[in-house]
Amino acid sequence: GGAPQERPIVCTLYKTILHLSMHKNRAERLQFVAQYFKDNHSPTFIELQNLIAQKFSPIKERMLRQDLSYLRDEGINGIPLNIKEKDGRYYLAEERSFDNRNLGKYEKATLPFLFGLLMPYRHLASVDTLINTLIVSHQLNQDEVNQASFVFDVKQPAVKPKSLNALNEVFLAIHEQCAIDFVYKKVGIGGDLREDNTTSYVRLFPLQIRLYEGLYYLIGLKLGAEISAANLRLYRVDRIIMGPDIYLDEETEQPIHFNWVEMSKITELETYYEHCIGVLRDYNVDRQPKIIYRWFRSWAASFVLARPLHNSQKIIRFSENNEVLISLLVYETKELEAVFLRFGADSWVD
Repeated sequence: GGAPQERPIVCTLYKTILHLSMHKNRAERLQFVAQYFKDNHSPTFIELQNLIAQKFSPIKERMLRQDLSYLRDEGINGIPLNIKEKDGRYYLAEERSFDNRNLGKYEKATLPFLFGLLMPYRHLASVDTLINTLIVSHQLNQDEVNQASFVFDVKQPAVKPKSLNALNEVFLAIHEQCAIDFVYKKVGIGGDLREDNTTSYVRLFPLQIRLYEGLYYLIGLKLGAEISAANLRLYRVDRIIMGPDIYLDEETEQPIHFNWVEMSKITELETYYEHCIGVLRDYNVDRQPKIIYRWFRSWAASFVLARPLHNSQKIIRFSENNEVLISLLVYETKELEAVFLRFGADSWVD
């Protein structure tokens, strides 16, 4: 037991260690509860109490109420949580500060996409300031900024709840750099829907989400495929009929991680769509972009002047009838042809 004079010191040390241990346990519990609310869960008090008991150890009613009060008043990292109660269920109200430390996992995972939405308008001073604020306040590193590039257009995306859930899971997997698997209803040539119900099981390293014509597309590399630009594959998110889920290694039953930076570099992801209008590109065919010349008149001329078809668009000349000739440095794809067809007789080539 030690000499009598040593016992007070040992006792004090024991109490200090116990106090620190209890403090650490509560901090972990508070972090867990806060994240649970941020992930849009609305538990009853009993459900929350049981959840904590399963994750940590049984907690008394008084202690849990103290935890909820602490999260409301002090929060995590000094940011209070607006926890409300309605019909016996607790939930996190929407009116909360837009801060990286106060976002749920799906919100954090989709921040780079928000960044990408703003990029085409960075030449505007207010947008440039907002982008810089996003990078600093949300602690986006350069890798996450690089994940944000995508095709953007003005057509409003029509996303059903099931597709939205799939989209969130893909964003999360990209953010955490994990392989996913899902069941996919195949799309026909040119992006048209197939009449049959042919499906496939896909195991994929997800690399990017792109938006075109109101539809979300997933670009990735199948597990087992050689890491190359030629092996990049494209999937419409709304055609995922089961999943996606984090794919687990059959032996270890652990997620299979990948290096997003390395894989995106080897597959030339950053420049893969540089000369592409749309999202359909056959890497083995579309190797060299061509200079395409096109005339526009009337409303079509106004449209392409107000909203360029591609960042390579240049105005070559105007005619006396206010017709405009533009050039594009792009691949000759079916989507490019479809874009021109929209303008009907008001767009033509010499």
